[in-house]
Amino acid sequence: MAFVPVDNVVEVALRYLLPDTAAANVLTFYCTYPLTQSRVCSIAEQVADWWETDLRDWQGTHLTLQEVYARDLTNDMSYTCTDSRWSGYHGGYGAGSPLPSNVAACLSLRTEARGRSGRGRQYTTALTTNHVSGDYINSNYAAGIKAAYDKLLPAGGALTDYWQWCIVSRYHNRHARENGIWNLVTHTLWVNMVLDSARRRLPG
Repeated sequence: MAFVPVDNVVEVALRYLLPDTAAANVLTFYCTYPLTQSRVCSIAEQVADWWETDLRDWQGTHLTLQEVYARDLTNDMSYTCTDSRWSGYHGGYGAGSPLPSNVAACLSLRTEARGRSGRGRQYTTALTTNHVSGDYINSNYAAGIKAAYDKLLPAGGALTDYWQWCIVSRYHNRHARENGIWNLVTHTLWVNMVLDSARRRLPG
């Protein structure tokens, strides 16, 4: 896949190990100041701390955080940074039995823009039997995940004010853009509470 630059945006990947595969949650953030090495490291650190403080408690203990990896998308040779302070830490939810690695719920990320390029999503990771009821996530899990992600919004307090959570669009009508575009995330929501399958997390 060809690299598509996105000015002043950093992509941050939370990289995990599950019992039979690797997985990741990938987020993007716009910086209101020019990017530097130290600023790229600062967003890696802030997202890592957000995971440890807010998201981790909703992930089963069968998940292990490997690292939080940030890369500046301004060009393909720009800054990167890895935060490993929580490397080896497990998810904080110990009740129930682990569900298969691909089982997920899909939280929708919304912006003020219309169309697919103005929406994003996050597939949750490391669910247990206590998070679900039949083919649906339960209301307690849904509320906890939403509250954790909402901490990344301006009112949430997880990020310093010069970092803004955004959605990046690199393609339009199946063609790569010359430069990616971004829109700020304004809110999150559950379109439905039906369990989904993150196929890339299937073993093999």
